[in-house]
Amino acid sequence: MREAWRELTAAREAAYAAPWCHVVLRLLETERWRSREQATAADIGAELGLSSADVEGAVRLLETTGQIERRGGTWHVKQVHNVDLAADPDAVRRLKAWAATIGLGRIERGDEGLYSYNLFCVSERDYAELQRLHRAYFRQLRAIVAESAPSERVVMVNLQLFALSR
Repeated sequence: MREAWRELTAAREAAYAAPWCHVVLRLLETERWRSREQATAADIGAELGLSSADVEGAVRLLETTGQIERRGGTWHVKQVHNVDLAADPDAVRRLKAWAATIGLGRIERGDEGLYSYNLFCVSERDYAELQRLHRAYFRQLRAIVAESAPSERVVMVNLQLFALSR
C-alpha cells in the first residue's frame, strides 16, 4: 500500500511540476505508439510539437516516477494512474493556465481544432443554467473518455465559461 501511495503521489507531483510529461504518457498509451518497436525522443517530439530536450526531460520524470520503462527500442507504460489533482488548488490553477496557453498558441498558429467563443448577455438564472450545462458536458466528456477504446489520439479539451461583469 505504501508503494502504491508513493507512486500516486509521484505521478501527481509530476503533473504539477511538468505537465508535458503526462502528454507524453498519454501518447505512449495509444495503440500506434504501444506497437512501435523503436521510438526516440525526437519521434515523440515531432508527434507532439516538442523539442527532443523537452521529451527527454519528460521521459526521465516518467521513468523516475515508475510510470514508464524502457524496453528494447522504446518506452512502455507500466501503469496508468488516474491522478486527482484537486488537492492543490494553486497547482490546478497553474495547469488550467498551461492548457489555455497551449490552446492560445494553437489558435494563433491556425492549427486544426475546434476553437469557439461567444460573447453575450444573459439573466442570472440563465447564467446559472449555463454553468450547470457546462459542468454536465464536462462530466459526460469524462465518461466517454473513460470508456473509449482503442486509444488512438491524444486530445486536450479546455473549457471556459466566465462572467466578464459583476
